[in-house]
Amino acid sequence: MDHSDQLLTFAELAIALAGFSGIIATYQFKQEEHVSRGRVIGLSMIVNISLLAALFSVLPLALLNFGFAERSVWAISSGLAGIIWIAFTIYIGHNMSTYRVKKPVRILFSFLFFISAVASVILLLNAFGIILNQDYAPYFAAFLLAFFMVCFNFSRLLMHPLWTALREHEAARAAVD
Repeated sequence: MDHSDQLLTFAELAIALAGFSGIIATYQFKQEEHVSRGRVIGLSMIVNISLLAALFSVLPLALLNFGFAERSVWAISSGLAGIIWIAFTIYIGHNMSTYRVKKPVRILFSFLFFISAVASVILLLNAFGIILNQDYAPYFAAFLLAFFMVCFNFSRLLMHPLWTALREHEAARAAVD
């Protein structure tokens, strides 16, 4: 599978995840009285990262179609993706509140923020040809991290109501016993 096929597959997956998460969230949030900041941030991450992944999947293809050299395509795409990645990480950090989150989840989120910072640096190094050679591999690795984050938050979006309902059912059952 060449780069173009991989990027088009990423774009298709990204659009599907963004759309499907929007449908799920619409039904879930209608039924809940209180929507937490964490749930909104999680949905924001799914939708925004997915849509940005779709954009950054077609950007290199557009640049190639306009005759840019392959090395320039990965430099431009990596630079823009690195800048956007940093901006979105700051946005999430600014809007996220972890004071009510359990310690293991807080540690996981801190680790993901650290990995996001590393990914941003790698993308920028690739863009400027520092240590890295303005190549596709670092760009691809950033996509893998982005899709991990989307899938992680998608799983939380999908499973949270089920776990909540199960805990309530078990608590009600324990109260009866």
